[in-house]
Amino acid sequence: MGIADDIATEIDRQVDFLHRCRSVFPRLENGMVGQSAFRAPEYYQELGYDVSVKLSAPMTAEFINGLFEMGHWLNENFVIRLWAILESQMFNLDL
Repeated sequence: MGIADDIATEIDRQVDFLHRCRSVFPRLENGMVGQSAFRAPEYYQELGYDVSVKLSAPMTAEFINGLFEMGHWLNENFVIRLWAILESQMFNLDL
């Protein structure tokens, strides 16, 4: 396997990690305040990540906002990881 294949494999692995994480930490609607459970959005269910989360207490607006911030952080982390994958291989490529 060549360097390009290694990079593509690692990127695929990172995308899978992102999907797994976001299925557990999805964007929730503010209208869900007071609910104590949620399920992964259909997009993640179709990818095989049919996650259900049951909370010990009903969701508050602060909880939902915190989960939104967590999702934003995960997305940013994903971009940084992609950059690191490409940068780590920079010296191995013939440019």
